[in-house]
Amino acid sequence: VPEVVEDVAPVAAPEVPEVVEDPAPKGPEDAQQAAASDAAPAPADAATVAVKVGSAADPSPSALTGSPATRASETVPPEVLLAEARNHMRRTACSAWSEEKQRYEFLSVWSTTHEELSVLGVGVRLYFDFIRQMGAVFLVLSILAAPSIYFNLMGSMVDDSAGFNGMISKVSVANLGNCPATGCRSFKETRERCAFNMATGSCGLPVQDVTEWLGLLDGLGVLVFIVFGVWFSHRWIPCVVRATDQATLTPADYTVWVTNLQTHLKEEDHMRYKDLLAEHFTRVLQTCATDPVDDKDPVAEVVLARQYNGAIMDFTRKGKLLQDVDNSLALSDRAALRQKERDVARHSKRAEALSLKAESIDKKLRDQATKTDEQRGVCSAFVTFRRGEYKARVLDEYRFAEHSLFRLLQSKRLRFVGKRIKVKQACEPTELYWENLDYDYWKRKLRQAVVMLLTVLVLVLCSLAIASLKTRPTATEVLRKTTWVVATTPGSGTDRLSLCNWQLFSSVNCLTDGPNSASWATSRVFTSNGTINAAGLPSSGDCASTLDSRTAPASPWSSAWVGVEFTADQSVQCMEVLQSQPAFAQELRIYACTDAPTTSSDLVAWDPADHCQAMEIVYPQAGDASSTLRPVPDASCATDPGNYLSIEVAAQAKSGASDPAADATLSCFCKQQSKTNLAAFMSPPYDTPAEALCKEWSQAMAEQYGQMVGSVIAVLVLNQVLLVLYSFFIAWERLCTVTEVTTSQLWKLFLSQFVNTGLLMALINANFQETLSADFPVVKLLQIGVGDYTDLNAQWFTAVGATLVITILMQVFSTTIPPLAMSYLVQPVLARIASRAKATQDTINDVYTLPQWNLSLRLPPTVNV
Repeated sequence: VPEVVEDVAPVAAPEVPEVVEDPAPKGPEDAQQAAASDAAPAPADAATVAVKVGSAADPSPSALTGSPATRASETVPPEVLLAEARNHMRRTACSAWSEEKQRYEFLSVWSTTHEELSVLGVGVRLYFDFIRQMGAVFLVLSILAAPSIYFNLMGSMVDDSAGFNGMISKVSVANLGNCPATGCRSFKETRERCAFNMATGSCGLPVQDVTEWLGLLDGLGVLVFIVFGVWFSHRWIPCVVRATDQATLTPADYTVWVTNLQTHLKEEDHMRYKDLLAEHFTRVLQTCATDPVDDKDPVAEVVLARQYNGAIMDFTRKGKLLQDVDNSLALSDRAALRQKERDVARHSKRAEALSLKAESIDKKLRDQATKTDEQRGVCSAFVTFRRGEYKARVLDEYRFAEHSLFRLLQSKRLRFVGKRIKVKQACEPTELYWENLDYDYWKRKLRQAVVMLLTVLVLVLCSLAIASLKTRPTATEVLRKTTWVVATTPGSGTDRLSLCNWQLFSSVNCLTDGPNSASWATSRVFTSNGTINAAGLPSSGDCASTLDSRTAPASPWSSAWVGVEFTADQSVQCMEVLQSQPAFAQELRIYACTDAPTTSSDLVAWDPADHCQAMEIVYPQAGDASSTLRPVPDASCATDPGNYLSIEVAAQAKSGASDPAADATLSCFCKQQSKTNLAAFMSPPYDTPAEALCKEWSQAMAEQYGQMVGSVIAVLVLNQVLLVLYSFFIAWERLCTVTEVTTSQLWKLFLSQFVNTGLLMALINANFQETLSADFPVVKLLQIGVGDYTDLNAQWFTAVGATLVITILMQVFSTTIPPLAMSYLVQPVLARIASRAKATQDTINDVYTLPQWNLSLRLPPTVNV
């Protein structure tokens, strides 16, 4: 082993007296600090930190076991091994030696200072700084959002029967305002609704007077969040990094990392590779254009990372195998003392199998043992200078070498043996994955490209799985009725409806080449005046003739309407209407009816609002051209019990619907009936007439809630699966530093969790059919943009927004509670069970060692939420 890894793992820094010749590289006291710490690099894990925090003379009871790597059970009792393992767990965790208790104590959650966190690494400190400062920012945002939440809670726009989703959406802007007891029956009423409930019948505070101030507070909150993000990233992070760097003196303060080197030189030069590289950087410093360096020996040490063809990783595997062999032999000895022959044979057999695996690794390493270090190719080099200013001068000389395009213009003075090289700031020795440094650059890039493709593929597969479980509202059913009515509303501005032209089409775009009213057999045309006409629909383009209807004089709230009855059910998805200008109605409502009265007297007393399915209010355009109107079932539902739908209307809607669960009228009736007790109303047996009528709706709602819960659980499970999967992918990439591994894992996890948690659900429920073709491959595969929502309306907040909130809340708890449970409940139990199969101190210590705190696993969920 020493022959192979001798030149590859220079964990220790160069000799401190040689390195720190700079009288003040960072401050007068830095040389003394470096000498005291032996130029030790900043610890990269909790184990090193705990040792550094403890006293130099370790007073722990580690003397119980001594230094041998293997302790058999017949020499050390199991109780002693377990006691030392528990002490090892505390010593290698985030802990410090307590003189009072004479043992290692975990660092306090409340009293640990920023300086102590910095010892764990600047990234760890910045993460907790981010959490703390973001908490303060969200406190400010909560104060700014408090008025909006108050007015939202005072509203009544969200349906009370929407269940848990409705409870969440009541705090959103979807619930802002209150409609009259009869509901907002026009766009004008919706726009001019009151901020508070109109109990007295008068509107004291219109929503329009409130929204401008709420919008101002919302904008101020967005500004606060953006300012914090810019300040934290461009001010706080550089300051903390700079302060931490000034407070600690490490080998990286004097070292550069040289890559893109010539792998092999001429035979006589290759044996002097270190000397030639040191001479090259000496010439670079001595030939600087400004203020050249006079030092004849500015380079303290050159460490070469040579090509071992994966031998270092094989040595690591072999070391683990030998450790397991020792443990199996110790278990065999323990079983022999207890006279358990079967256990002796089992452990001996396992030790033999592990030894064979170790021997197979030895065979792979025999070729490596035939080469000396000087004969191996060079992958990269670490050049340590005697003064910090030398390193800074070299980095300045090679400041344009970071990019391959600029290296093409690299001067010959900066090239090494004619090869354009890349020089950058070196990381700490403990940051390096030495076993990956000897991997070929282009092979590593190829692996990264493969991992990127696999990441995209896994993300697509996860998206397909989640898309199949996402809660998506039932698509609007295409209505087929025999009778269609156009009526005025209280917001029409007239008591008269005068139609010059009225044509109905089955096409959503009113295409004349498809089925339309001109080709349908018409039974009659009738009005609210009691007029019955069998001549057909009006079709005058110049309003030379009109079909008139007026409001019944005895009832000011009655509408003027015109209806047509066909001989068969017809699907109407578009209408063209041209009104006479003197009696122009600004708002119209369309009704779909199963039938209508046959006599004139009955027609005068008949109100389509009581017997037909209402469509959303439409707004025709004034002018000489016909307006295009599209019948869309009205999703609004009255909340006042006095305005509830009758069971007769609901039964009529169900009888004419091919899918009762998708019928808007029946859905409204069922929501109104279920407000008293939603769970009892939806649960079988369906005894009452209303429950029996709403059976299909109840089953559809139960399925929808099940899909919502399933989608939330699927997101959480898939995020955990992706975490494990990406760990294998990133290990296969063969990255060189801990920072590269952390960055790669962080971005992959953040993007996957962001897509799975929120983006995918929003895209699935969005409707982009007017701007995005449904035949687009991604659209067809993931069902993106084919949902039911073209805007963020009240229904979107209830069906989609509330589900997003539930998913995020579940992710908050799923990323914080499991680590605590694993540390305090699961890990001690598993360690106790696993220790029964361990008989050496090293293997028991491995079982009791707590997992490292991984920044790349904590930050993505935090940023995603």
